[in-house]
Amino acid sequence: MPGVWGYVKNADTQAAIKSATVTVTNGSLFTEYLYTDSNGMYYLTKGISEGPYNLTAAKTGYTTSNPFLLTTTAGTTTRKDIFS
Repeated sequence: MPGVWGYVKNADTQAAIKSATVTVTNGSLFTEYLYTDSNGMYYLTKGISEGPYNLTAAKTGYTTSNPFLLTTTAGTTTRKDIFS
């Protein structure tokens, strides 16, 4: 089962950003909104399939991240840390 996970961090201080919204999408077929935990971590395997996805992170008071493209593969949970 493919998946994505990582941390959302402040680009200047590297501190974790808790309660940030992470958007995982591959266009009109799949979009999921996640919230980071107290350590700035997000994790998703439910409903995700192999293929390309765009990830963004946002939280009030921080700059919204640029979209990051990653490709998921079967049997692998792909890590992508996001800096805002």
